[in-house]
Amino acid sequence: MKILHTKRLKVTFNDDETKQEQEIDMMTREITVHFKQSESLLTKFGRQGDEDSITQTEKIVRYNIQRSIAKKLQTLSMSFRSSQKVQN
Repeated sequence: MKILHTKRLKVTFNDDETKQEQEIDMMTREITVHFKQSESLLTKFGRQGDEDSITQTEKIVRYNIQRSIAKKLQTLSMSFRSSQKVQN
């Protein structure tokens, strides 16, 4: 993504700027969709399984895994949004 933004900022004397903008927009949408899908899957993971048949320890492990992944996902998402602001 950063490469596309850098390429777009270079001085060119052709009509590729529109194409580059479209590529950046398309990639931004794809990345956003992947973030949303990841969040949805993480939510499903938290609700998956029969709560009555797993031990308290298994519940804690599931919760810790979910929190860890959510934190990483949030960090990546914030980094992505931050890079979008810098590049625009």
